[in-house]
Amino acid sequence: MEGLSADSITPQGGVTSTEGATRSHATVWLIAALSVACLLATGAAWVWSGPPRWFGVAVLGLLAALSWLLGSNDVQARVYLSFSSISVLASAAMLGPVSAAVVGALLAGLQRERVPMQARVFNITMSSTLGLVSGTTYILAGGSPSLGRDQGTGAVMREIFFPLLIANVVLAVTNVVFIALIVRVDQGIPMRLSVGRLFTSTVPVYIGFGGIAFLLVVLWRPVGLGPASTGFIVALLLGARWAYLQHAEERQARGRALDALVAALELKSPRLTGHSSRVADLATAMGEELALRPQEVSDIQTAATLHDVGLVTLPTSVVRQVASGQELTAEERRVFASYPARSLELVGGLSFLAGSLDAIAHHRVPAQPIAPGTVPSHLSLAAHIVGVADKFDLLTQVGADGAAPITEGAAVALLRAIPRPGQERVVEALALALTRREVNAG
Repeated sequence: MEGLSADSITPQGGVTSTEGATRSHATVWLIAALSVACLLATGAAWVWSGPPRWFGVAVLGLLAALSWLLGSNDVQARVYLSFSSISVLASAAMLGPVSAAVVGALLAGLQRERVPMQARVFNITMSSTLGLVSGTTYILAGGSPSLGRDQGTGAVMREIFFPLLIANVVLAVTNVVFIALIVRVDQGIPMRLSVGRLFTSTVPVYIGFGGIAFLLVVLWRPVGLGPASTGFIVALLLGARWAYLQHAEERQARGRALDALVAALELKSPRLTGHSSRVADLATAMGEELALRPQEVSDIQTAATLHDVGLVTLPTSVVRQVASGQELTAEERRVFASYPARSLELVGGLSFLAGSLDAIAHHRVPAQPIAPGTVPSHLSLAAHIVGVADKFDLLTQVGADGAAPITEGAAVALLRAIPRPGQERVVEALALALTRREVNAG
């Protein structure tokens, strides 16, 4: 498991090129200031706690090399598995702040992906700072880097577990603040939004690698395995990685089967080519902006991909008439309105889609309340997200009801005006997702 990093720092797209250039320069200056501060703090820690313990750094560096060789594997909904953060936290407890800073810099320096130089410098600075801060916190919290063998449970809890727990919390907070700060300067997104979203999505990850780091420290010191303990941890993590890869392969096979359904729909109505994938990408980004859990985001992505799949069971003439905005007869409108229910009939028996079925069935709701003061009370957040993403793409890419596509700003304004409970929150997530997409496009 790994912490957060800035793999893609890009200039802010926006109203004017001057604004983008200003933010780009501010980003460079911020990275430079953070790097200088990290170097000065590492020098101060060297004087306070002593030089790096190079043997331990070399041993834990093997985990860094293994992490680089294996890469970070996509587990689910943009959750990744690697060994990086475990090494940083374990080195903070066993080797001290300076050694942890060196390990952190080594881990970030071995980053496998090709990223811009300023992003790589930022990641090295941040990872080194995380090691320095967590190592210092561990010592200040009463942690012992040299607890001997045959110590009782009380000593292990008092001198390793609780200090390591506090260091892990400080590491998590520091990591989130670093990312939120660089996103604020580089992309203009308010820190409070980034901090809330990042904490929600990363707390389980930090709990996981904190537990593994604690196990590594205990095996190294009190149990007395020393460097051999890394072999045990590597075996444990490789086993977990193998299990995750099997899960990932199963998900990919399911994805290919579902893609075949979407391809059949696009053959039936070429005007809808690309619509499902665009809605899925946008709904996923909206779920992330709303700080939903990874599984919830994954279910929304699947629902958005399959939201129109029931159309494959309708007569081709009806589907093409709707896509082109042609008038339907009363009977054709009745048939067309049945497609969400037909979607459930088509995929409802697949157990792995259980979390997506509600959004597939209920994403298509009236644009206005059925009667004054009447609103659809059954609409879940997932269905709401998919419905808004679907309507936005129809308005801006396909052309709703056969009309010409409109601008993104006009579509957002139209969606914001729909008087539906929670509409403002979901449309705000849409606006933030569009802003982020524009920024990442450079």
